Order: sequence, then structure tokens, then C-alpha cells
Amino acid sequence: MKSLIKDDLFIFSMSKLKLIEDLNRLEETLKEQIKNFFSKGDKIAVKVHMGEIKNPYYIKPSIIKRIIGVLNKIGLKPFLFDSVVLYPGERDSVEKYYRTAEKHGFTEEEIGCPITISDKGLDIKTKDMVVHVCKELIEADGMLVISHVKGHCCFGFGGAIKNLGMGGVTPDSKREIHAGGQAEEDDLLAQGAQAVLSSLKKVFYINFLIDIAKNCDCANEAGPIVAEDIGVLFGTDIVAIDKASVDLVYKQKPNIFEELHDHDPYLQIKYAKKLGIGEEKYDIS
Repeated sequence: MKSLIKDDLFIFSMSKLKLIEDLNRLEETLKEQIKNFFSKGDKIAVKVHMGEIKNPYYIKPSIIKRIIGVLNKIGLKPFLFDSVVLYPGERDSVEKYYRTAEKHGFTEEEIGCPITISDKGLDIKTKDMVVHVCKELIEADGMLVISHVKGHCCFGFGGAIKNLGMGGVTPDSKREIHAGGQAEEDDLLAQGAQAVLSSLKKVFYINFLIDIAKNCDCANEAGPIVAEDIGVLFGTDIVAIDKASVDLVYKQKPNIFEELHDHDPYLQIKYAKKLGIGEEKYDIS
């Protein structure tokens, strides 16, 4: 298997009927793709969403455990990471989020690495805002971004850009992004992702195109599944992997995200490209 270059993506399909076999392939593929990407001893933030209480579609700990196992085996020092949310609920404080994560099976004993929930930020200036990027991400040597592709009420869909632009910043910055209104929200989201990435030179992305629901993992009501499972994308370009994710869903269900949420999912991707954090072109192998 060839190594990934900037705009290359690798995909394999996943099936609930062959989950164990697919997880073995996931481990093998990930090891091949990142064995020369990170350096031994690197402290790697593994950005995930550990689940809203009533939403069943977050990426499960059984999958995350396999991924962490690969990072440990090749000599990296991973820690699972997410930030507290803006809205009231079971993840709006560090303490409550830790309890929610534990309920869902995200513990150091189960996953195989430390769990970090953050509400502390360091200031990074972008063109329109000062973003409070979670300090644990800035202090890491690299990052593995694990994103679940699904619909989103504000942005049309959520993938890697959403995972970092909203999930890698503090509640103050989340509030400022949402306050931009529909005309500016996608631009500010992309700026949030740009700020998170500004201090990191080594970032690898995994987008899961499974359990593609109407609503985001942050919603209590996920809504119906709106597209069939497609598989898992691997890549090193945040714009390319999100563009490919929407393209693959739309190939199966044309315009489904825009029809569900009356919002163009490509807007955040175009803004991210304009900011220079990635390219829309890609090759899938």
C-alpha cells in the first residue's frame, strides 16, 4: 500500500455484519499509513466525540480502542481528547463530561490511554476573531482527528472541519462562531479549525462514513439514518477528506444534507480552502 501524499485519500468499506474483520483491517491500514507519519515518542492528541447521552451514533469505544492500540504499538503517546460544550447538558463541564465518557466506555483502563476533557484555551488570532484553542492541542506533538460524518443543523454536515473548528476550542469561541449567523458561521467555523491546526505540523484524519444520521452526534435526537454505510476515509488534508466525504454521500443520496438542513455543506469546505488549510482536489485509492 502506498503512503499518502497531501491530496491522497484511502478508503475501505465497513459492514456491521463483518465488524471484527473490518476492525482488523482498520488496524492494519492505519498502521501502514501512519508508521512514518508521526515520530516515535510523539504525544498525540486523538480528537474524538465521546457521545451525547441519548444519541447512539458516536464512534464506539470498541473502535477507538483498536486505533489507540495501533498508536501504542508504534511507540506513540496518545491521549483521547474532547472539549466541553456550549449548550446545557451532560457535557457542559469537565466533570460532567468525564462522567458521560465513562458511561459510554471511554476510560483509560478500557481504551488504553489517558482521557482529557478541556475547557482551557490559549489565544490564536485569525482574520476575524481571536480563537481560544484548547491548550492541550497546542501542547501536543501531533493529532489524529477521528470524525463521524453526519448531518448538522447549522453547517449542513459535520466532519473533520466541524470536529476541530467547534470541538477543538473553548465554549467562548464556540459561542462566537455560532453568533456569526448563517452568513458568517461557516467562515468562522473554518477559522476555528485553522486556529487549531496553526500550531500542529503533523495531523492525520480518519472520517467514518457509517451510521450517517440526520443530526450531529451533539444532538440528543439523532434523527433517522439518511444514507447507507460507505466506509472509512484516511487522509492528511482536512479539506480534501471532508470534500470527499460529502461527495461520496451525495453520490448515493444527492443533496441529502442540504435538503435536510437547508444549508450547503460545501460552504465550510470552500472557506477552509480559501484560508489555505487544505485543497478540495483529491485522489482515492
